[in-house]
Amino acid sequence: MQKDTIYEDATETAKKIKKELKKAFPKMKFSVTSNKYAGGSSVYVKWIDGPMDEEVKSITDKFKGASVDITDMKVSKSYEYEGKFYNGADFVNTSRKLSAEYKAKIVAHAKTIYDDLYEYEYGYYQKLINAEKDLIQSESESKPHAERNIIENQSEEKESCSKVRQTSVINFGERKEKRELLRMTPEQKLKLMTLEMVFKGKDDLLKALFDEGQTIDELFSSLAESMFEINDVKQGYMKHFVRN
Repeated sequence: MQKDTIYEDATETAKKIKKELKKAFPKMKFSVTSNKYAGGSSVYVKWIDGPMDEEVKSITDKFKGASVDITDMKVSKSYEYEGKFYNGADFVNTSRKLSAEYKAKIVAHAKTIYDDLYEYEYGYYQKLINAEKDLIQSESESKPHAERNIIENQSEEKESCSKVRQTSVINFGERKEKRELLRMTPEQKLKLMTLEMVFKGKDDLLKALFDEGQTIDELFSSLAESMFEINDVKQGYMKHFVRN
């Protein structure tokens, strides 16, 4: 514990947290309350939609006045705020809820990324988180794009318009690649890494195979058969490529 630590009530910690959240997210409404109980106190932060949980935690976690060690024992600590050290609420808990309208929007976007989206599957909520991040990034990119379109319509400089359109195409390509990665299962990502290692130095050939319509699973299956199939007749081109 810091020598010159100021001990405060959990309500004071809550006030500081609310102040910092207001600075970071001025348009967002947060519910910040505190609670005392036998052996300690906590602050609870709740909100609907708005910033994601990890964004809020990057602020609130700084105000925790305790941690738990490997023996599940509470260890007190201080936090620094405006040049002074404080110890107040032991823990800060965050709880984000989605409105029905916003959740429906995320689910709809997730279905454009994951063809097999199923509510009761393992990893469903992680897929929603990935989809929301992708949605937020898409919307943030669309704003400057819309502003550029206005400038293009008003500008008489063709060269400037051309550069703007070229930038848009490049961004679209990057977005497509990111969406394709989001669609992949962890197993498919591992297969892709393996294929890239096998085809190292011959990236153009691997790309050509993908362009022909072959999937990651199909190429990986062919690779496995070419490496472990006993009958040479069945091993085909892949074996010849791997050896050469």
